[in-house]
Amino acid sequence: MGWGGGSLMAGRGLSATTKAEIAKKQLTIAFLIKLEFDGGDLTVWTGIGDLLYSGDTYLGAGQAISLEALKETIDERAQGYRLGLSGVPSANIALALDEQYQGRPGSVSMGFFNNADSGSLIDNPVVLFSGEMDVMNIFDNGKTSTITVNLESKMIRLNTPKESRYTHSEQLSRYPQDQAFLYIAQIANESIYWGDVSQSR
Repeated sequence: MGWGGGSLMAGRGLSATTKAEIAKKQLTIAFLIKLEFDGGDLTVWTGIGDLLYSGDTYLGAGQAISLEALKETIDERAQGYRLGLSGVPSANIALALDEQYQGRPGSVSMGFFNNADSGSLIDNPVVLFSGEMDVMNIFDNGKTSTITVNLESKMIRLNTPKESRYTHSEQLSRYPQDQAFLYIAQIANESIYWGDVSQSR
């Protein structure tokens, strides 16, 4: 995939090699997608054929991968990201159907390639988005499937309230041997008059 050079990104956290590639008038880039399931990782990229990187084999899916535009804000709002993969053989979507995927890691990276030596990777790919899988939709026509995945930023946890209650079951979930709240439910509506003998029962 060719990409005109120029101000491709701000350059934060990029290596000198990657910055040099971005400065060129013509770039050859591809995107790497990694979805981590308990039963094994799903790794694909927007090129053709297999790509070996960091011990993983990325399967070439070409234009069957759809990626939405990345958004960046000046505040600390958590931004989600959506990606799609079409033309997946129905027999190969077992991971998406059979496993609990919500909360599992997912990432999208961009790699730069050298045309002079059969398209090898130049330096490590740049991670564009890293988060957790949230919602996955699967459309199956019997032969092939289209999968869309929503990735949520880990920052979204900051907006999720963490509820905790003074109950016996809650206490046991934290400290299995602690019986401090064993009778808390029984005294919830009791009137206790501290220090007043005449009101005691």
